[in-house]
Amino acid sequence: MIDIDDENQRIFVHKICSKILSHPLEQIDAILSIDHDDYYAHYFIDELLQEVFQSEGVKVTQHYNPNSICIDYQMDTLNDTLPICKEWFQPHIEDLKRSDKRTRKEWEKHYEEDHPEYIMKNELIKKTKKIGFNYFIDFEWNTEQDNHHYGSGDLIFGSDYGVYIIIETEWLNKKDSAHARRSRIDARNKVKHQAQIYKQFAEEKFKNKAIKVIGASYTNDSKLRFVDNQDEEIAKMIEKHYRIYYKAQSKHIYLN
Repeated sequence: MIDIDDENQRIFVHKICSKILSHPLEQIDAILSIDHDDYYAHYFIDELLQEVFQSEGVKVTQHYNPNSICIDYQMDTLNDTLPICKEWFQPHIEDLKRSDKRTRKEWEKHYEEDHPEYIMKNELIKKTKKIGFNYFIDFEWNTEQDNHHYGSGDLIFGSDYGVYIIIETEWLNKKDSAHARRSRIDARNKVKHQAQIYKQFAEEKFKNKAIKVIGASYTNDSKLRFVDNQDEEIAKMIEKHYRIYYKAQSKHIYLN
């Protein structure tokens, strides 16, 4: 029986979704392989792949190797996988809601309303809810590896799709002098590099929770700058799915 509340099934589906979301977008018409343990009977895996993936147009089949499956990655594979991510991530949503509630209360205590960088961050926190990353998970989080501390990351948000985003921020001097312009360029490059590094830490931190972690940087003189095209495309697709869903929900409420 296919059941999203079965942890083993959910881990299995998340693993496939993660593989799809991590595959470079430009490499279409690719065959991806992913190994799995022999927890499920061969016939049950066929049933799960059929009901969860193939029914949504995502071509995932068993490999000739009984402990491996194949993903036929096409142009629409990523887009078609996001609804699957959303459905199979639902058991984690209550935890995200509790985290969101707790973190927003902590942020209100931490927030300095006269500080320009805090004002910028506060505006960003409001914006993320409008693009599908509506669960505020953390701010000023510790980044550690092998007992070494690498500073504090900035903002982390979650989504209904199991995709988390880390956003590194920087308040820049907007004066119109040659020195200020050079400083802004250096600062933008630095904060984007930080986003790349802290994304890696977040991948480790949330490896048992998130399906995928993406990263971006944000400054007071620019829009979100994603660490790569892959992350940007995933964020755009989530925003598109999110807007379509809530537009449909609003229409349903209006009609009823």
